[in-house]
Amino acid sequence: MHRKGKLLMTWLCILMCAVPVFAFAEERIQTTYKASNGTEVVVDMPVPEAIITDATMYKLETIHISKEDLLAVMEKYGMPLQQGERWEVSHSYAGSAIECECVLSDKSVPTELIFADYGGLPSAVESEAQQKADETARAVLSQLGIENDEYPFYYCDFLYKGAGYVFQNETDYLKSGISSVVEEEWQRTGGPALLVVVRLKLNEIPFGTSISWTEHSNSAGDGNPTPGIVIGVTQEGFLTGMIIRNLFTVTKTKTSMEPLLGWEEVLNANLDVIAELHCTGEQTGTSLTLLRAQMVYLTDSNNIAFPAWELIFEEEVPDSYLKAHGMDSLLKKSIISLYFRATDGKGVN
Repeated sequence: MHRKGKLLMTWLCILMCAVPVFAFAEERIQTTYKASNGTEVVVDMPVPEAIITDATMYKLETIHISKEDLLAVMEKYGMPLQQGERWEVSHSYAGSAIECECVLSDKSVPTELIFADYGGLPSAVESEAQQKADETARAVLSQLGIENDEYPFYYCDFLYKGAGYVFQNETDYLKSGISSVVEEEWQRTGGPALLVVVRLKLNEIPFGTSISWTEHSNSAGDGNPTPGIVIGVTQEGFLTGMIIRNLFTVTKTKTSMEPLLGWEEVLNANLDVIAELHCTGEQTGTSLTLLRAQMVYLTDSNNIAFPAWELIFEEEVPDSYLKAHGMDSLLKKSIISLYFRATDGKGVN
């Protein structure tokens, strides 16, 4: 059934049954873990769900979308072209997988209209601009025949909010100096653009979004792009660009009853390493807060999907670190996403 049809049926059932609905407070975990060097990691997050129950692995085969079909989408939903501009589609190959990138070809146009990776928290659709971006993204996926996407989309909000730092508004983003072309960028897009992060699903479980190329990838292109889609959209609902990675079909399944680790086991096993990387040396005094733990799939260099835990932290560095690197105080807080195999807890780079 179409999504709108599902929503309509849901509302009809609620109205006909007249069942009272009560709001319940979100169940949260609030605790503190301590590394061997004394570094404390605060946990303040919703209770995660272990939605993958075994270590079964899946061999993926990439589905190819033609250049003609991608150009048709960009021409239909893209920003009105200015003189000297045209839409350009490029394909990057690695192993058996394909990454498709749709961008404006005019080199005078800023290249930061879209992010390749997103390692932040999910967002809710609240504003009119978000609604337009949501509708455009859904129309694009429908025209391309993509059906294994997660909906609501994982992230649909302004691009600057997904830049990896904690900005309260667009003024802070401009003042931070994080982007050298931001004003030119916004002039072309008619103001701050939005980013839609589309997680693709395998057996209803999403793939991670913050590692665009999987472990063992290198400059020669070995490795595979993690399945997923990122779409840039203006506040008026026009595409600014799009990256599609590793659309897939499953060709083989290797069943395994090997038990998976819980997020607490993964965190405990890696606590000292995390503290060493983020809270020592010139980063001594950095505080880490775990904001979200979620199970996802990733792919390895053979395009085999495997279960992993994604841990999303807020990192707050000391003022001394900002001063040493000439960074604005608005860059004091950032969001980092770390992945660990759910089978043995080892980190995935």
